[in-house]
Amino acid sequence: MKFAVPVVLLVLLGYLEPGAASMCVKRSVEEKFVKADAVFSASIVGVDDPCADDSSISNADVLVFHYRALHSWKGDPGATGAFRAWRSSASVGQTYLIFALGRPDGFWSNGRCSGSEPFSLALEQRLILGKPTIVYAALPEPVTLDYLWSAMENTGALANHAASLLAELGLQESLVAWARGREWEFSPGESFEQLLNVLALAGPAGMPFVRELDSYLSKSKVPEVKEYWIDLLIYLGEGDELVQWIWRGLADQSEWVRYAAGRATSKLTGETAQQLMTLLERELSNTDYQRRKDVVNALSHFFVLEPWTIDAVCEEPAGDYESGSRFHRNCIHAVLNNRDAALQSATGKQVIADLENRNSW
Repeated sequence: MKFAVPVVLLVLLGYLEPGAASMCVKRSVEEKFVKADAVFSASIVGVDDPCADDSSISNADVLVFHYRALHSWKGDPGATGAFRAWRSSASVGQTYLIFALGRPDGFWSNGRCSGSEPFSLALEQRLILGKPTIVYAALPEPVTLDYLWSAMENTGALANHAASLLAELGLQESLVAWARGREWEFSPGESFEQLLNVLALAGPAGMPFVRELDSYLSKSKVPEVKEYWIDLLIYLGEGDELVQWIWRGLADQSEWVRYAAGRATSKLTGETAQQLMTLLERELSNTDYQRRKDVVNALSHFFVLEPWTIDAVCEEPAGDYESGSRFHRNCIHAVLNNRDAALQSATGKQVIADLENRNSW
């Protein structure tokens, strides 16, 4: 998998409705608790489709999930019951922490933005909610610091949730010490991704360890390793050190590494931005097609371009300026990122006019 740009943190939040959750207003656990009529954990034991026998029901995406309650922090959902929720909200046999609203028909409602998620991943919620008020089954293991550190011994979503919460608690130095104390598989897989995630969460505290690993991982013969690694360097880097990493990335054999390094120029400001921009501008006349494409990509993500540079970035290379091409997209990036300079550029003014005309339809 490629990391989502620009963040290297693994997006493994485990929401019941991942697509919708990304559009929901982020609320604290306390806010979700106040808003809900019931907050409980439950295992899903069955599911019904009300549309199957009643064509008058309009929303075929809403199902009725039957549950067996385990614990409750607010309200009394009963030892068994049912809630209405989106088709992709839950799976039979899985356990969830549910923030539910009451309904006149007796069902609970588990909405898209309720904040419900798989119980094993709801570490922050469980840490804040504390001990349940009603226990239908055995008490859940409390989420404590010891629990979080033990969860780090896993791989995948649970470990990354635990690491994220430890970072939120200000334990970045401890995360680095934990990472240093383990043997890692420096090849694509959950172990390597967990290392990158921990170092990203550690932020500046992890930089000494990142620099130590760099001499080894930057020489990896495995393309995916260098792709993951350059993502982390770009996420953490700044100033002259980031310039060095970008320049190295632009010379890499992997096109994806070069592309990722080029996009990182958007993080540069002030004198460091000017220095790298000057180096790249000198290569605009390079006759090597691939090198010029990489240079144009890097320049297009700056926010401090001169009008003449925009003209050069938007210059049409033979056979590759059709709408939607990489060069065409980079030209638009350069113009949008540097609108004032683009208005002083002949090509930039034309691109802006074309965009405005397109948007007027």
